[in-house]
Amino acid sequence: MNYTQLSARPLLVTETLLSIASNHQPLYYLPQAIDILKNWGDIQLSQVIIDNGYHNYMAYIQLYSALTYDTLLQQTKQLEQQHDRAKFTKPVVSLDIDIIAISIDKMQMPINNYSQFIDEKGSPLQYLTKHWFAINRRLPLANYEKQGLQDLAIRDIFLN
Repeated sequence: MNYTQLSARPLLVTETLLSIASNHQPLYYLPQAIDILKNWGDIQLSQVIIDNGYHNYMAYIQLYSALTYDTLLQQTKQLEQQHDRAKFTKPVVSLDIDIIAISIDKMQMPINNYSQFIDEKGSPLQYLTKHWFAINRRLPLANYEKQGLQDLAIRDIFLN
């Protein structure tokens, strides 16, 4: 099933904001994951924020090639699995990558009907500004996410 549909076309993501975290060998897992994310596009990374034993980063990526939301979601989950996510159960997390927000291809922006954009759980995306949408269940942002956003060029979209 395709999510975040616009009519019959899958929604194309050109930029994304990710939350990346680990509380199990973060100095091992996080640099490996970030190196792979650098292959996806131009990346801007926040400083690491340590909160309750988790090492957290916010990552803004301008993708080299637009991806459907489904493909972006699949690739983040594959990256987690490649870094031993399945070997551990919460509260131990080797790698957690959450999509916080997406920027869609400007050519796909409807005039005013944003309710047609839904995430993989069937929830509508939250319109932010211009062509940016947040994953509703990720709002409000956690304090460590807000702190990480301070380091990123797109912070004004989320912190106004």
